[in-house]
Amino acid sequence: MKRVLYSVVCLLSICAVIFGNRYYHHKLEQTAKAAKLKIGKTSAAEGSSPVSHPRDGNTKKLTKNFPDPLKKIIQAKIKKGEPVKLAIIGSADTSEDPGSWVNQLKQKLDERYGEGVFDVTAKGFKDDWSITIAENKEYKDVIETKPDILLIEPFLLNDSGEIRVEDTLGALGIIIDDFKKKSPKMTVMVQPSVPIYKPQGYAEQVAELKTYAKKNGLIYVNHWDNWPDPNSEKIKAYYDKDSLPNEKGNRAWAEYLGDYFTGN
Repeated sequence: MKRVLYSVVCLLSICAVIFGNRYYHHKLEQTAKAAKLKIGKTSAAEGSSPVSHPRDGNTKKLTKNFPDPLKKIIQAKIKKGEPVKLAIIGSADTSEDPGSWVNQLKQKLDERYGEGVFDVTAKGFKDDWSITIAENKEYKDVIETKPDILLIEPFLLNDSGEIRVEDTLGALGIIIDDFKKKSPKMTVMVQPSVPIYKPQGYAEQVAELKTYAKKNGLIYVNHWDNWPDPNSEKIKAYYDKDSLPNEKGNRAWAEYLGDYFTGN
């Protein structure tokens, strides 16, 4: 009888050890799966959204010059990992050449916000008048980028002496409306062309542009503030014989826009 009881106790002990061992391994597997799942979710979140972007903490400071709706769009896009789309159109001085103000602005945005936060598309029109550009919709490809911001220089220097300022501003209105059809929440910024020596009638057109911007709720970006006085001989050192900005002019233009876009 004792021998039988001993055998039963031994058998139960062995079963308990086997069951406990299996249960322990089962719990380990469950814990490991849960850990892997958690790691996978974390990695996916980090890969799809730059919430931990090293410059996110400065976003409010960087965007302080922007209107509130644009600030919210930029902050939301950074959190979603989506680029903020900036479209730039203008005369021949809107160039993507290596030393251009456009490329210098791109570099400043990448440096301050982080690379890829801003997706910049730029297109310059060398000789066309504003009314021709608006009539032929020569900017259709830029519209398709669906920009969050449109920075436009409305071909004032191209038009100067040839097209009435009323017609230039009318063409500007058409262009903006065309963009707004695709991007109704887009912020519009307007800026003058390159300043030249003793601009006279051209300066009057620039003043009309500033008034138009204020009247229509557009942001007027006056980069002329960062150039020498147009009535001074010093201004001649900032553009070439074709009235295009040279190295000094591109730097002056880019510095002003770079400061505006980064909260300085």
